[in-house]
Amino acid sequence: MDSQAVENEKILKNVADDIKNGKYKNICVMVGAGISTAAGIPDFRSPKTGIYHNLQKFNLPYAEAIFDLEYFRENPKPFFELAYELMPGRYMPTPTHYFLRLMNEKGLMLRCFTQNIDTLERIAGVPEDKIVEAHGSFQYNRCIECKEMADSGYVRHCIETKDVPLCEKCKGYVKPTIVFYGEGLPSRFFDCMYEDMEKCDLALVIGTSLLVHPFADLPEIATENCQRLLINREVVGDFSERESDLMVLGDCDALVRQLCKYLDWEKDLDELVKANNEVDLLADVMSNVTLEPKLKGTNVEEDTEDEKEGVTGALPGTISISDGATENDGAEEIVSTGQKPNTQNSEPEARESSTTTVIKPAAAKEPDKSKVERRQK
Repeated sequence: MDSQAVENEKILKNVADDIKNGKYKNICVMVGAGISTAAGIPDFRSPKTGIYHNLQKFNLPYAEAIFDLEYFRENPKPFFELAYELMPGRYMPTPTHYFLRLMNEKGLMLRCFTQNIDTLERIAGVPEDKIVEAHGSFQYNRCIECKEMADSGYVRHCIETKDVPLCEKCKGYVKPTIVFYGEGLPSRFFDCMYEDMEKCDLALVIGTSLLVHPFADLPEIATENCQRLLINREVVGDFSERESDLMVLGDCDALVRQLCKYLDWEKDLDELVKANNEVDLLADVMSNVTLEPKLKGTNVEEDTEDEKEGVTGALPGTISISDGATENDGAEEIVSTGQKPNTQNSEPEARESSTTTVIKPAAAKEPDKSKVERRQK
């Protein structure tokens, strides 16, 4: 057993003991694309197999144009090619997704913040009120012009047949409520961000490079009394800056299973995985889809008045991906909001740079500094 494995075991055993002894009762989990790649979902930037590589036939002006609202209005086809690849029902949740459900069923999870758009947390059985989809998801659909919500069955059929869904009301293009460049994050993200991180006693970060703000602010604004635990392939964000930080490095599913073993949850996890892998996934997905979100602020639909006034949560900058984030975290870095990226950052030499440029929300959505300072005390 190497030194990292020994350290991982020590940390996970101690955390498990603390959980069993009742030390942590309000756990906030923050997850990224690293928990979904094991499900077989293609990453974005792998040279020969990534989604961007497969979209070259569309001659995108820059890679991130696929999530640019202006470009979507001109040419929605590339996005729906991507939507076909990522559509819910094509992939099964991973053991880490079921761990999230298990943590909730044990009464320990305050919230699950996810950057992923694949809805695998929902499919695994995490209740909607426990999930905050920071960058939206495929769960709901609406017209980009009149903002009318659209039937998910109709949109799914269009995606399957490689057609572009149109609004029944105004004939504008319909897309899933995934956050595009030029759109604001769901208001529920900001509401839960402050309320939950004030209550959080264990901030558990899994499978993310923490490159995209404001999502990356979540563990940063955790109070000093909150224990922070990272389960990831590498150290990310501001982890290691606090003396109390715990970092467990390696494969997410393997480490989560190891944690479950020390919690005496391994049998429960195996039963969840086995039972849910035998269901008709597509039927299960469609049976849980409603036309309108059940929770206020779930998608950007409620922020349309702000959009009309130019308050869209636009981000003043671009995103560069560090070398180590390509395979596990490609999706989350791209699915964010903001201004159209500088096309120079999409050139191969720029993408290969090891420099990471993070982006902050604009003033309209910028975290309240007084709240952040209060939480750090």
